[in-house]
Amino acid sequence: MKRSYSTITFAALTAILLSGMVARAVPEPAPAPSDPARVARGKYLVSIMGCHDCHTPLKLGPRGPEPDMDRALTGHPEQLTMPPAPELPPEVVMGTRERYLQAYRKLTGKELNLG
Repeated sequence: MKRSYSTITFAALTAILLSGMVARAVPEPAPAPSDPARVARGKYLVSIMGCHDCHTPLKLGPRGPEPDMDRALTGHPEQLTMPPAPELPPEVVMGTRERYLQAYRKLTGKELNLG
């Protein structure tokens, strides 16, 4: 009986040690290289496209509400109720759709079937 307990204990310890070795054998993914030019380009695009207008919460500053750059691009506060999106007239929707399809054809040379 003692022999079977020692066999089970040995097998369990061996399994634990082997699982630790396997876990260490898997290399951790290398961090993505950060190209300073790409980072600068991204910062430029975020600043000119107005991303902070909707995706950075506001805080009360000395001259009124201002972007809270400590929480930049973290989204709007969940307690903030946004107004509903405006209903666009059908002619605007169809005109936008047609311009999109035209641009897609021009860029890709393919037809896009939106149904």
